[in-house]
Amino acid sequence: MYFSYAVLMSRGQMKQLCPRARPIGRAVLHGYKLCFPRVSGVWMGGIPSLRKSKNEDVWGVLWEGDNLCLEQMDKYQGFRGPDGENVFERRPVEVDDGEGHVLQAQAYFAPDAEVNRNSYLPSAELVDTLVRAAQDFKLPPEYVTKLERLAPN
Repeated sequence: MYFSYAVLMSRGQMKQLCPRARPIGRAVLHGYKLCFPRVSGVWMGGIPSLRKSKNEDVWGVLWEGDNLCLEQMDKYQGFRGPDGENVFERRPVEVDDGEGHVLQAQAYFAPDAEVNRNSYLPSAELVDTLVRAAQDFKLPPEYVTKLERLAPN
């Protein structure tokens, strides 16, 4: 299973990358917050990662896919393995399905050195993609509002 908190929450984005992936539903990762430590030329601004934050949560979508899907996501995220030079690293996480069930999943993180050093503004297009996906999967309204506030003025 894969926990997506960024553009791959979007059914359309995920369908392009891994057509066989199946959404399980919404999930929350406790003790983290969104940060934007990398810049994307495709999205023309900061792209999300996760930073530990004791009293915050990140909502997203849990997807199920096969090994080919995982390989495609690794390539998309620039993950070359535990000893590779990675754009994003794949790590195991425990997410809550919002009903108290803890599930094991994989998520992608920017390297810690970048998360702790860099901060960029996301583009309006990226924020719009996040918000529409969050609404589609009925993430909590207060979290959707938090995403909307990320949009540049």
